[in-house]
Amino acid sequence: MTFNGTEFDRPLSRPGLPWRDTDVGQVLIDLEGAPSQYRCYLQGLPIGGHPSSPHHQIVVLHSDMIARPPDRQHLLHEKEDGKRIQDAVALAFRQTLIEAKERLAGSEFVLLYAATCLDSSNADLLNDIPFVPRSWFRDWANEPPGFRSHWSRYWDRRLADGIVAREALQEVGVWSIDADCDEDVPTAEVYLEARQVFMLEEHRLDGDHWLIGLVRFADPAQIGIHHGAVLHTDDCPPLNGDTIGVTLVGTLSACLGSESREHAVAAIRRGETLYVTPHAYGVTRLISDYIFDDRYDEAREDEDTLTIATFIAVGCADSPARAVEELLSRSWRHTKQPKLAGATVCLSFDGEGKLASVR
Repeated sequence: MTFNGTEFDRPLSRPGLPWRDTDVGQVLIDLEGAPSQYRCYLQGLPIGGHPSSPHHQIVVLHSDMIARPPDRQHLLHEKEDGKRIQDAVALAFRQTLIEAKERLAGSEFVLLYAATCLDSSNADLLNDIPFVPRSWFRDWANEPPGFRSHWSRYWDRRLADGIVAREALQEVGVWSIDADCDEDVPTAEVYLEARQVFMLEEHRLDGDHWLIGLVRFADPAQIGIHHGAVLHTDDCPPLNGDTIGVTLVGTLSACLGSESREHAVAAIRRGETLYVTPHAYGVTRLISDYIFDDRYDEAREDEDTLTIATFIAVGCADSPARAVEELLSRSWRHTKQPKLAGATVCLSFDGEGKLASVR
């Protein structure tokens, strides 16, 4: 289309997409958009609501549909026709997905359109393809066991690219967690990470998908915890995240039920007790998500990180002097204190380890 030799922009023409005939008119399907997001046109003019997404479907309605006078901004029979339009778009969207599946290799279709199938209630189109997206499973490298905020979970899932073949899943194992309480979930997560299995986190699969038959379930109550010598313990440390006791042990492992093989772990939680080893790191994830009043409190988590790091250092100290040194705050150890210049201080502790006097 030109005017005085100048071609007009036609953003809705989408020359790379075919028009599809439906019961309500012609539809232009864009698989990057959702089937629920569409824009209707009647007799060349836009009608009805405007989609919120830049990627949406275009519907050119049959001219026998009636606009509501006098402004002609909505259909006269908007409720009835709206349902027909939605059904027609959904059917055309599904047909477009089917054609893409026929045109592409199974692995490529899963890589490009698995999320689209799930989001558009077309999950059954994935049932016979022997590949699944890696993002359906927990990414242990970027998502260690423990509590997570919703936004970090969304972001971390975007980091898990690629696909996984059915044979690889059968070899390594696919697991899910069967827990009565969310507080117990991290216990099973620690065990599954130690085994480096695939933990399924996508639950919108069609009931006949082959992956469902591979899933085994881990009950946190069945996770056995075994540890070596207890090096240090505190039943009520000053933690912000939760009321929990911490126990430092020389070695730590977990197993499931009666299985004979134990898997070494750095830290694991059982109810109100957190077990840690000398090389444990990032254990605040097993304590809390640190969401207070709908806001993530980074300062509280940092305080707990320091508290536990100090607890471990004190527990590993080979002498009372070394333990006291670890208990001193950073300001006492690394900041000049003029009043203490050249001083020698004697601390005395009672039989329970409480400070008795300072001289």
